[in-house]
Amino acid sequence: LNENLRSLNTDWNNINVDNSGLEEKFVKYFGSNPNLDSQYAYMAGELEVRGDKQQQNMIMVYNSFLHAGFTPKQAAIMTAEVGRENSFNSASLFGTHYDPEKKHLTNGGMISFNQDRKIDLDKLMMEKGLVARGKIGTASYVENQASLDAMAQFMYKELSSEKRYAPAWNALNDDSKSIDQIHYAVGKN
Repeated sequence: LNENLRSLNTDWNNINVDNSGLEEKFVKYFGSNPNLDSQYAYMAGELEVRGDKQQQNMIMVYNSFLHAGFTPKQAAIMTAEVGRENSFNSASLFGTHYDPEKKHLTNGGMISFNQDRKIDLDKLMMEKGLVARGKIGTASYVENQASLDAMAQFMYKELSSEKRYAPAWNALNDDSKSIDQIHYAVGKN
């Protein structure tokens, strides 16, 4: 994954995905009568979490985007954006920090959510029991896959439904755009 995220010449149509044990994993995570939520992740091929803490965080972030319904290509692009934002540092992924240029804002989560977005995310995380400490607007999250999944689901909902994120969503869904063009649109939006 690390090399794929850094390569501008990745042929996304030829990514090999290990689907062995798919049915067993599917039943484990969804039961024998599942609904459609997050099924795409297991059809696309979730990655095994391994490596040092930074690598584990990167893989968990990638898996979270799959769980939220992003395609493998979209998940890789979004994972790279998270890496650009915080280098897969646990304190930044799950905690809060301040931007040197905007010290009055509390940023939190995998893409430095702030202001109304941070408040909305904190409310969601509280509903899901994923707040480790703090209150709405300043919460830090439990350091686990469920927290990353919730943040990725929050981002999917924002990107796919809010007009202000239409340029990024359209770029993520436009196969005619280069990876650089998609990263530019997503990073700017």
